[in-house]
Amino acid sequence: MNIEEYKDYIIPVYKKFIPIKSIGPDNNGEGEWERAKVLYNIVKDLFDEIKIIEAPDERVKEKSRPNIIAIKYGKNREKAFWIIAHIYTVPEGSLNLWKYDPF
Repeated sequence: MNIEEYKDYIIPVYKKFIPIKSIGPDNNGEGEWERAKVLYNIVKDLFDEIKIIEAPDERVKEKSRPNIIAIKYGKNREKAFWIIAHIYTVPEGSLNLWKYDPF
């Protein structure tokens, strides 16, 4: 697999995904649900099974923070390929320190 073969797919995906602020409550943010919804709609057609597990958190509007588990089954279900990532971002800080808008 050559990653270059996927750039026409990956770049538009990230253009949808990155601009969504997803700042957690530890940094005075509203949480990750908006970004999680976009991510879910991206991966739902790529994986065999999608689970959303909500971690209760009274500090955010939705009262929970999302975790998405996407499962792709192969020929041998005894083995798994995992990709683990987070969907939150840290605060952008002072915008005058950025050459370009971070979002």
